[in-house]
Amino acid sequence: MRGLGVREMGLRERAIKAYEEDKKKREESERREAESFAERKAKEFERIFGVKPDKVQPVTPYECSIECDGLTFRVRDTAFGARFEAGIPCPKCKRPVFMQVDSLIGLGYWLTNPVECSECVKSSGTREPSVEEQIAQKLREILDLLQEG
Repeated sequence: MRGLGVREMGLRERAIKAYEEDKKKREESERREAESFAERKAKEFERIFGVKPDKVQPVTPYECSIECDGLTFRVRDTAFGARFEAGIPCPKCKRPVFMQVDSLIGLGYWLTNPVECSECVKSSGTREPSVEEQIAQKLREILDLLQEG
């Protein structure tokens, strides 16, 4: 048969073909898992926030993106369940700052108390003092009061 132009595949070609077929199957399986995850999280989103999402986009089998009422949510699977993060617009530049929300009340909190994105914090030079700095400041104030008294 070899003399008639029909050539058997060699080991290399067979190995590459087998790998490519397996890769295609894995990618298809991952795509289906990602779609399934996104569908489940869309239902969970509706249960938590009381509204159906406008758009749900699978990212990986463990992450999806949800859009609703002009807000973007990232949803990730964690060891403790799904983690919903809402992209709250920075009050200065309007870039989203992703904050964890687990209820309608939590979402309301971040919408009424937005935080600046890291770029705006850097450029303004103002930042919230760390917990340690706040404690040190309070201790200084207490010492000042004790010295006056």
